[in-house]
Amino acid sequence: MARPHNKPERTADILSRTIPVVQRRGYHATGVAQLVDAAGIPKGSFFYYFESKERFALAALEQYTAQALRETARHLEGPGRPGERVRRMYRARILYARQQLKANTTCLMNTLAQEIGAETSAVSVTLGHSLERMRLLIEACLEGTALAVGVSAREAADILESAWRGTLLVMRGTRSTRPLSSFETLLDVVLAEKKQAGVQDE
Repeated sequence: MARPHNKPERTADILSRTIPVVQRRGYHATGVAQLVDAAGIPKGSFFYYFESKERFALAALEQYTAQALRETARHLEGPGRPGERVRRMYRARILYARQQLKANTTCLMNTLAQEIGAETSAVSVTLGHSLERMRLLIEACLEGTALAVGVSAREAADILESAWRGTLLVMRGTRSTRPLSSFETLLDVVLAEKKQAGVQDE
């Protein structure tokens, strides 16, 4: 059988077709048969592109997080004060999370962290690096902002990202959007800026 001329491009296409299956079914509940059906390739071809199901998970995670990082950076580099940009980024995430709940899917990072993060070191390392890069983008955006709660940009980024991951887990487990509303409240509390001396509310 002739091999595709552009393996990286074909791999990316296969991943874009199969990642939603894992998001919907979960990693362990998704077999190679479901993956090749979604990708539209023979079972033998799966192992040409990925040495194993674990290697597939790692490639899927890398592609998914690269896209998530691009989206995060796009919002954080936009116009407005730092806190406004961070709010805008999380509100875009919240909108997407509501859509995922309706479609019965969830964040791939959370899924893999729960199911194989502890047992697959490569996935664990990639998750750790990806989450740290996400946190650093938020920290850099907030750097120099005087937050009313008295935490540093690093601490604020840690609080928000940890809370966001937990929000997605509870939302998925309860099939409720209430955790998203609670997160929005936390977002406003953490990102509130200190009032400058002599400045009064109108």
